[in-house]
Amino acid sequence: MRLACLGVLLATTTVADAAPEMVKGPYLQDLAPTSITVMWQLEPPAPARVVIDGPGGERAIEVAAARIGEAKLHGLTP
Repeated sequence: MRLACLGVLLATTTVADAAPEMVKGPYLQDLAPTSITVMWQLEPPAPARVVIDGPGGERAIEVAAARIGEAKLHGLTP
């Protein structure tokens, strides 16, 4: 059995001086053999960037400003 490690970094940016507060998460939802959803809750709403790093290299998903953020990761290997 092959075991791979997936690292996920959630970074937020905002135009205000203070960074948004992570109220909840990040947490994982909808686990499937080759996909998963990463979710979080910010206050105030802010855009985010989810960076995925694993055997296939690094990639990033930009997420629009939202109070409840969601990034669906596809193409993962079991």
